[in-house]
Amino acid sequence: MFGSLVPVRDDLGLELSVSKSNNSKPTLGENVATLSRVLAVSHPFLNCTEAANVTSEGGLAHNSEKMRAALIWMRTHPWKFLKLSLLRFTYFWFTPYSPRFKAIDLGIMTIMGIVAGTLLFQREEPAAILFFVVWMIYPLTFYFIRAAPRYGYPIDCTFLLLAIYFISEAIEYRARRASVDYLPEQCRAI
Repeated sequence: MFGSLVPVRDDLGLELSVSKSNNSKPTLGENVATLSRVLAVSHPFLNCTEAANVTSEGGLAHNSEKMRAALIWMRTHPWKFLKLSLLRFTYFWFTPYSPRFKAIDLGIMTIMGIVAGTLLFQREEPAAILFFVVWMIYPLTFYFIRAAPRYGYPIDCTFLLLAIYFISEAIEYRARRASVDYLPEQCRAI
């Protein structure tokens, strides 16, 4: 159907070219709202001319051309590429949500999850490796394309589970400390 082997159909070339241009901003919202309107100019979802190009060239050829354009831009604009990628890395892990309380809640949950994951790793629990592998591999693409809150949704559950684990460990630790405080001095040393 596509004219070549396509193990996974994607539009990475298109997304990189839209995310890596002189007018690109770090987030999806900024790219839609700014005066340059990067998406309105270059994304086939919002631009009829681009949609016609995808139809006439074919999806694979169009994405290949967009990938070449994105790679050329990255090579010729290394500092802007680095700056955008670092901002997107930060926004992936600590999304600038609006309203602000949502960003704070998710930030706290993420930090608690990372601390709990580290605790699991120190205890040599097999689940720790699974969490860290997911955290390392899943977001790689999202460091290079425009940031959006929805990109983190699939792994937010891992942080929620580990935040609950963190809270239960903290409660258990506090209970152990409280029971030790009530022991006579000679028993504490045992």
